[in-house]
Amino acid sequence: MAYPVLKNANFRNLWLGQSISQLGDAFYYLVFAFMVDFITKDPRIVSAVLVVQALPFLFISPIAGTFADRLDRRKILLFCDISSSVILGLAGVGTIVFGSIALPWIFVLGFALSVVNSFFGPAKNACIPRLVPANELSEANSLSSATQYLMPLIGIAGSAGLMGALEQVSPKHSFAIAMLINAASFLASAYYVRRIPSIIPEREGVQQNQLQDLKLGLSYVAKHPVLRVTVFLSFLTSFFIGPFFPVYIATNREWFGGHYAKLGLMEASFFGSMVVSSLWLGKNPVTKVGIAFCWGVLVTGGFIVFMALSRNFGWFLLWNFACGFSVPFASIPVTVYCQSAVPDEFRGRVSSVMMMSGQGVQPLSIAIGGYALAKLGVAPMYIIMGVGFMSAGFLGFLFKPFRTARLSEADTKVP
Repeated sequence: MAYPVLKNANFRNLWLGQSISQLGDAFYYLVFAFMVDFITKDPRIVSAVLVVQALPFLFISPIAGTFADRLDRRKILLFCDISSSVILGLAGVGTIVFGSIALPWIFVLGFALSVVNSFFGPAKNACIPRLVPANELSEANSLSSATQYLMPLIGIAGSAGLMGALEQVSPKHSFAIAMLINAASFLASAYYVRRIPSIIPEREGVQQNQLQDLKLGLSYVAKHPVLRVTVFLSFLTSFFIGPFFPVYIATNREWFGGHYAKLGLMEASFFGSMVVSSLWLGKNPVTKVGIAFCWGVLVTGGFIVFMALSRNFGWFLLWNFACGFSVPFASIPVTVYCQSAVPDEFRGRVSSVMMMSGQGVQPLSIAIGGYALAKLGVAPMYIIMGVGFMSAGFLGFLFKPFRTARLSEADTKVP
């Protein structure tokens, strides 16, 4: 195999389960957006449902981390997959029985699925160091990240293609059938997750209640000289990357004719290069974690600024590709550091705090970005987002513990 870590049956099953589950997440996320657009024809309501689906990562992620550090992580993953399947299955059957689905229920379903999904990430990230040896962590996380970037690509193409086909075959029940297929995908994920062993957190004593566990987790992050800076910089970069998709849509409409195929190429160039970069990092792990993050976001920010000056579609795709290639250098080494440097009893909570600082800020970012886009236009938004990224890189250099953070050679050596 090209990646020796895939010879590890337990990691391979986790990776396959994660891949299918994340494809299911991308699929329902986009299908729900299609449904709202079909019902309302109002982009503001489409944005609203996307914001509602992002909110649980802000409020639920910290609690999810405490469960990942108290309970069998395998059971949490199974619960997430089966719950998602049940929710989508009931929604699909209900839509067939009643002939349609009311708009408020789409918001409720999207929120419920995201609540479940917010438990999956911390448990999955905390599982990886228990399933692979330390010297394969970089490779395992590179594959995990590549999957995370690849699934939205497949989800975009798959949801559009499937919805188009279903509209031709069964226009009345197209959304219902799509939800039932989506429900089946989560059952497929559960099949692979069920094949990994139980992963009980290694801790000396379970705390009395969830709140106390949460406080201890937050305190651990706050006192750690590298983690607290990582959380802050993750928040900052996520805030500036949040408006990217609405800006993409506006760019495609105003600069490149509004064709869906060009929007797809824009997304594909970005996510595709992240997949390539992630896989490359699996074979060429980085030890200087802080330096990699700082340069990664600095370079990405510069390429984003170049996008503001590129109304030629070819040049725009080139800078887009370059942005995607540099992003994993900022994210993957930091992820490996968190898994190798953090004790097992805190891994779920640390992962959940990272998710909260990253995905949790997106509702606010999307809302502010949408307002700024309407007021300023496309080109100034790229400059704002690019300068914001670059500022995170410069700030990272100012914190010595973060700047000098390293992985040991044993943690990154490729077998």
